Amino acid sequence: PNPLKPEIATGGSTTFCEGKSVKIALTSGSTFEWMRNDILEPSLNTQFIDASLPGVYKGRVLNQFNCPSPYSDQINVTNWPMPASPVVTANAPTIFCAGGSVVLEASSNVSAPRWYQNNAINFFSTENKVSINSTPNATSNTDTEYYATVIDTNGCISSPSTKIRVSIRSNPTLPRINKIG
Repeated sequence: PNPLKPEIATGGSTTFCEGKSVKIALTSGSTFEWMRNDILEPSLNTQFIDASLPGVYKGRVLNQFNCPSPYSDQINVTNWPMPASPVVTANAPTIFCAGGSVVLEASSNVSAPRWYQNNAINFFSTENKVSINSTPNATSNTDTEYYATVIDTNGCISSPSTKIRVSIRSNPTLPRINKIG
């Protein structure tokens, strides 16, 4: 006899950002076949699959005699596209002496960028422009990388912008003039 129609279940939301996936499972069987958009997916042949591509998924089981069940109900998987990465530019040289500054700007079509400093999220601003300032009496050299991402209305986070390294160099010490004689 053919196996009964399998139940299909998900391990989370079937609507998510591009690059993510959802685990889909069929009830038990000996062999598993999955279809996406009514096309057999030979590489998907296990009870549990990670569905990362958008489409309509359904599956069936085959028993030890290779008799197939009817296909399960369908599950629709939707991927939201990733927002475009912001373009970050500097309004001045990014290597400067203590007391200087530079303004970094995320592309104008970006709303509320998320700024990162040395790979750590830094909520110092959600503005398109941030000013990197240094005090005139800074006594050590610093190198800091800045970049930005954006998050869209679906909660999808873009790839990071190109990193910009800001290097602040300490000023030389004031020369001393000594009177000899």
